[in-house]
Amino acid sequence: MAAKRQKTNIMEKISRKEIHDNRRNQIIDCAASLFMTYGYEKTSIQMILDRLNIAKGTFYHYFESKLDMLNSFADREIKGILENLESIVSDKTISAADKINLYFSSASNWKIQNWELVEAYIIESGKPENQILFRTLLEDNIKWTLPLFTRLIAEGVEEGVFRTSCPDIAAETIIRLGVAINDQLRASLLSGGITGKKEMFMKIMDFYQDTIAKILGTEKNILRLWDRDAFAGRLTHLSAGNISQGQGKGRQT
Repeated sequence: MAAKRQKTNIMEKISRKEIHDNRRNQIIDCAASLFMTYGYEKTSIQMILDRLNIAKGTFYHYFESKLDMLNSFADREIKGILENLESIVSDKTISAADKINLYFSSASNWKIQNWELVEAYIIESGKPENQILFRTLLEDNIKWTLPLFTRLIAEGVEEGVFRTSCPDIAAETIIRLGVAINDQLRASLLSGGITGKKEMFMKIMDFYQDTIAKILGTEKNILRLWDRDAFAGRLTHLSAGNISQGQGKGRQT
């Protein structure tokens, strides 16, 4: 009898957690959809409440602010990216070179397809009051990604396609170089947009790929880390508009 009650209690706890997680994800998904349509700055918490027909208290039960919800979305997406990276690294049917190409191209395609959400992150991370928060999130992301990326490079060394004596150092150097390039992109977007800068950004991405090849000690033609045509098309589209630069602070309604 006691065992049955214990099992019932466990099932009730699991059920409550599922309900909690489902509602939380529903709010995140709704907000992400609105961000994609209206942009982060123009989407208010009230718009999210109206879309879901929920009370303001329900929103603040799950999130402290709109920024907290954006960070929760990013955290969920990062976990998905890490699961994808884990599945790529663990796949015994493809080479290390193909794995690194697959990982970078899938990450690049996600950014291109979800640019409005990427833009929101660029805007918020550029605000002085958010610097510590976003740097902390960045370091956490590097901490989670680095072991998997190191495994991938070490596998390439074993296959003879990569030539580096320090896969761990190579992995962190590549990741941090990517961070530096993202910082450069963010600075350009927040200081007048990308109009007239398309060729510069294309050169930066080519430089990034060529530098990764040198770090890994492999031939340039082995790596195909990004879709040039898709990236060029996205830059052309962005050049026709302006990135929003809202500077609101505090709780947004």
